[in-house]
Amino acid sequence: VSVTEVGEETFRDCNHLEEVHIPEGITIIRKNAFSNCKGLKKVFLPKSLEKIEDHSFDNCSPFTIVGNSDTYAFEFAEKYNVNWEEVREAG
Repeated sequence: VSVTEVGEETFRDCNHLEEVHIPEGITIIRKNAFSNCKGLKKVFLPKSLEKIEDHSFDNCSPFTIVGNSDTYAFEFAEKYNVNWEEVREAG
C-alpha cells in the first residue's frame, strides 16, 4: 500500500515541528494537517503534489515552502503569499 496523502489534522498542534519533508508520491495535504504548528520554518513539497486543502497551514508562524517553480507548490505559495525557495538539485 502506498501513501498518497497527509491526512486531516495529522500534525496539528505540533509546536516543536520545525522542518517537514513531504516525499514524492504525496498528491494531497488534507485540511488542518499542519495547523497551529507555531515552530514550523520550512516545508519541502514534492513535484507530485496536486492539492493543499483549505486551512492546512492555519495559525503557523511564517514559514518557507521549498520546491520547484513549475509545480502546484509554487502556485500555492504565490496565491497565499507564503515565502518561497527554489529547491536545489543535487549534483
